[in-house]
Amino acid sequence: NWASILALRRVDEPILFIHGADDTFVEPANSRRLYAATCSLAALAIITGVRHRPNIRLIEPLLVGWVDALANGQAGEISITGNANWESKQTCATS
Repeated sequence: NWASILALRRVDEPILFIHGADDTFVEPANSRRLYAATCSLAALAIITGVRHRPNIRLIEPLLVGWVDALANGQAGEISITGNANWESKQTCATS
């Protein structure tokens, strides 16, 4: 039972999850679980060749692209190239 999963269900702001595919300290599956639990506009990038402490130069284009997409109202349409798997989703439907 993760308290952070429960907390994410109450977050309304966009969230970008970035995780190194080669992280042996915290497995990428943990970020996938957090990403799946959020109901806000969210994106998940699993970057090949990156471990637990990535070089900011490797992730800077991703961060800038995400912020620019948010500013332009296109965060749900963003895609990246290179050694990463990218997923994005819109907000959950409210009842």
